[in-house]
Amino acid sequence: MENRPDGRQKNITGKGKDIGIHGGGLGTGPGGKKDAYASRPRHDAASGAPRQTVGASGGGVTRGKSGGGMIALIVALVAALIGGGAGLSSLFGGGGTESFSSLDQSAFFGTVDASQTSSSHTSILSSVLGMFSGGSSPFTSESVSGDWLEKSNSGVMKTDVSSSARAKYTKIQGRGSDTVTIMIYMCGTDLETKSGMASSDINEMLQATLSDRVNVLLYTGGCRAWKGHGISNTNNQIYKIEGGRLVKLVDNDGKDAMTKPATLTRFIKYASSNYPANRNFLIMWDHGGGSISGYGYDENNSSAGSMGLSGINRALTDAAVKFDAVGFDACLMATYENALMLDSHADYLIASEETEPGIGWYYTNWLTNLSKNTSLSTLEIGKAIADDFVADCASRCPGQKATLSVVDIAELSATTPSSFKKFAAETAALCSGDDYQKVADARAGARSFA
Repeated sequence: MENRPDGRQKNITGKGKDIGIHGGGLGTGPGGKKDAYASRPRHDAASGAPRQTVGASGGGVTRGKSGGGMIALIVALVAALIGGGAGLSSLFGGGGTESFSSLDQSAFFGTVDASQTSSSHTSILSSVLGMFSGGSSPFTSESVSGDWLEKSNSGVMKTDVSSSARAKYTKIQGRGSDTVTIMIYMCGTDLETKSGMASSDINEMLQATLSDRVNVLLYTGGCRAWKGHGISNTNNQIYKIEGGRLVKLVDNDGKDAMTKPATLTRFIKYASSNYPANRNFLIMWDHGGGSISGYGYDENNSSAGSMGLSGINRALTDAAVKFDAVGFDACLMATYENALMLDSHADYLIASEETEPGIGWYYTNWLTNLSKNTSLSTLEIGKAIADDFVADCASRCPGQKATLSVVDIAELSATTPSSFKKFAAETAALCSGDDYQKVADARAGARSFA
């Protein structure tokens, strides 16, 4: 370790294992506790009822019958399902939106094997299967393109949007006249207790030069031992980044688990009512487990489990705020299910397809640039976040993978092909008929990440 001029410590050797990863607490990798949820009740993604984990390992959370360890990074299997990825242009460029701004797509997908483009590429999440297997289709168009597979998207941002995409919730006024409220839901967990990663990111925020049109609010909790800034180890609190200082707004917001949807709702309502803006951003900081495990692990409320996608949906629905973008400074949250769930709440998703190194996003530059021009497009903001994240990871924890994507949810929801609905319906039928073995065998043949 060596000290940087700005006072932060920088990991410059090895693979950064000493700082863990943003999926470690959910059993998604070497960081955190592999068995964090092994004996803890979780909540079913569809019903919200407690559900018991069958097992967990360093490679991912497993749950189900007959060996069905189904990590729902469904973008990869859909790429194979629809014949080489033709229908994924709205998610990964090609047909019209931002994708990886810093990485070639092969870094995520690898080489698509045409011999495997069959129904064997499956991965499921019960809540999404239920949504797609019954009633009318939420998809209205199949106007997609497959050119993302033929050319690199590294460093290229696509800004054309399909005509079938819904209108954006956020209306940018322009000429720097917009006001922005950025809500950062920071559950410190073992990333802070062991390595001070939350405090490190707060330092990055404090180093940003913010204008009076940009409000950066932090909700803190979920950690047994905060390393700095006088943040409480027992009570949840709310802070504001102001003039290079961390200003306390709420000293005691109770001790509720940060993986409880009502806690997130309460923070969003507080931020939106006290700091109204025409552009709202939500960043959820902690561990992530993708479509199966969802978000978060609260060290002070370990029995609460994680907040699944249905829980996130409930929290955002109850908060009744439309977001310019929802970001996850956490592992594995750039999944099809998550993006489609967020369609009712946000225009863009910023999240990682892979596990995130513990250092997470780099906050100083994009917050400063947004303050210089509060009318900066969401794509430009997302590109800056992704580029800085990848560059910072390459410098501070070489050897660890770094992926981050910006997804136009408004377009994705309108251009996802009917192949996905058909796949979901057929897989749901297999599960409802207790034919888990067929699903598990198919899952075993699918390309896997993290």
